[in-house]
Amino acid sequence: MKKITIAACLSLYAIGAQAADILYWSDKSVGVDAMDAALAASGHTITTASNETDFVTKVTTGGWDLVVNFNQNSSNNAAVSATNSWVAGGGKAIFTHWLSSAGAAFGASYTGQENITSFSVSNTLLATGITNPVGLYNPGWSVFSLGMAETSGISAADFANTDDAIIIGNGDKTIINGFLSDTFVDFAQGQALFTNEINYMLVSAPPTAVPEPATMALAGLGLMSLAAARRRKN
Repeated sequence: MKKITIAACLSLYAIGAQAADILYWSDKSVGVDAMDAALAASGHTITTASNETDFVTKVTTGGWDLVVNFNQNSSNNAAVSATNSWVAGGGKAIFTHWLSSAGAAFGASYTGQENITSFSVSNTLLATGITNPVGLYNPGWSVFSLGMAETSGISAADFANTDDAIIIGNGDKTIINGFLSDTFVDFAQGQALFTNEINYMLVSAPPTAVPEPATMALAGLGLMSLAAARRRKN
């Protein structure tokens, strides 16, 4: 019976640890792209779209465990629309846009405040390995950070002026960042934060999340095994 319990636990771990298929597209970086580094070190299968048209085609095709779309240089209306459709269909996404017009699908609105130079992470899972406040700098953009406010989402980080810097939305299936991927004073902090965001989307189960049926069945099997072992011992 103990062997079955161990096997059940290993199966539970495998569900969370299995490699994921992630689609990534960022239209441009001026500084060093911390999200690109986080994805490269993640151990997951990363597909990088070559341009906006390629990204839209790949999103529409589907089959991704996570879509990451960072719009840092242009409006990219087609890419934003495709990402919004992906999210509306229940897909997981991490998103950034330098224009204050693309947050509605992610449970966010914009305050009009721009180029704020630091934020503090409040969400425990996203704060792993992070030293608050996280400093930002401008590597050459006209706009490199934007203050946000929750609409249907939940704040996970706050800028120094108390505007939201990160918002988690759509039942823990999306994250929107109010800063670009190449703006971290400490690059290691940026990579660590984006690694935490990827893990939050793919591995971590927030306290309010409802377990999948397979997970519940395995957990039940483990409890039954423990109970049977206890009766046998008695």
